[in-house]
Amino acid sequence: MTGFLKRDFSLLLPNIKFYALIIAVFAVIGIMSDSVNSFASLYIVLFSFVSLMNLFNYDDLNRWQGYAAAAPNGRNAMVDARYLLSALMGLVVFVLQLFINLLSRANVVLYDFLYDPLYFFQNALLYGALFFLYAAVVLPILFRFGGTKARVVFVGAAALLGAVVAIAGTLLALPAVANFLYALPPFLPALAPFAIAALFLLSWLLSRRIMAKREL
Repeated sequence: MTGFLKRDFSLLLPNIKFYALIIAVFAVIGIMSDSVNSFASLYIVLFSFVSLMNLFNYDDLNRWQGYAAAAPNGRNAMVDARYLLSALMGLVVFVLQLFINLLSRANVVLYDFLYDPLYFFQNALLYGALFFLYAAVVLPILFRFGGTKARVVFVGAAALLGAVVAIAGTLLALPAVANFLYALPPFLPALAPFAIAALFLLSWLLSRRIMAKREL
């Protein structure tokens, strides 16, 4: 698994530098504008979506799944590495969104209710959870069909989820929505991460099963 994980990191590194530059620009501008701050958050999630799909395209072009099938326990190792990488990417999405929220404190006079620490955490958790949800849904399909065949479907899925992220971020900035979330029983929001974690685990088991039966 370590070898597959190192390979994925080496493939992502050139793109990460480019993405980091764009996100940094939007984040800095976001200190003065909440709308730009929302764009930075959206780009973080979309870049993560695209990066994950590009790894499967590389696998198709270079027949890495065939190599995984030939290596001892290679099929499971490849799935495990890709899911571990996805989990790390979800964590990065959460941390970056939390950092962007902290940068936007310059507007505290205008939007006092937005800068409660609980709001910071919930907002960042939303973006991270959306990525985990996306990964849980698309990874089994990508392992089944490969990145090239599934490209058209997931471009549409990424656009749809991007729209959901943008709408959710806007709704969270409304006082009525914030008050509604605060009024919910404490155990309900606490259950959401466990539900998504369970879905991610089931997705991992399904992908293992798909790769075990797939002819390569």
